[in-house]
Amino acid sequence: MKLLFFMKSITSQRLALAIGCFLTSPLHADDLMFADFEGDTYAPWTVTGEAFGSGPAHGPLAGQMNVEGFKGKGLVNSFNKGDDSTGSLTSPEFRIERKYLSFLIGGGMSAEKLALQLLVDGKAVRSATGPNDRPGGTEALA
Repeated sequence: MKLLFFMKSITSQRLALAIGCFLTSPLHADDLMFADFEGDTYAPWTVTGEAFGSGPAHGPLAGQMNVEGFKGKGLVNSFNKGDDSTGSLTSPEFRIERKYLSFLIGGGMSAEKLALQLLVDGKAVRSATGPNDRPGGTEALA
């Protein structure tokens, strides 16, 4: 299984995908950390296009409204070079060892244009978007 973040061209809308660390609450003894985006690069994830830049952001990017609610110092932010940039960020393969995956996500509610997808054998089996359903809405991670 893999996780895929993607950003397709969006014109005249303020929609950006921001993914915080994969924890929504403090780590419990039986939880496993998959990714926290605290480093300078996305390695070992695979980046394509311009949307995500070369490494995790540390807050809002140039021209972006405030991004809040993420944990730690870094987050995945697809607003690099604005709304019209495109790209994907794909995790290495991993095994789901719990009955859940927890993550923080903010930004646009447009599954066709930007989303986090869980891929099994290359096919999306689950998808998540941010809660923002209108231009100019919140960039808070939920």
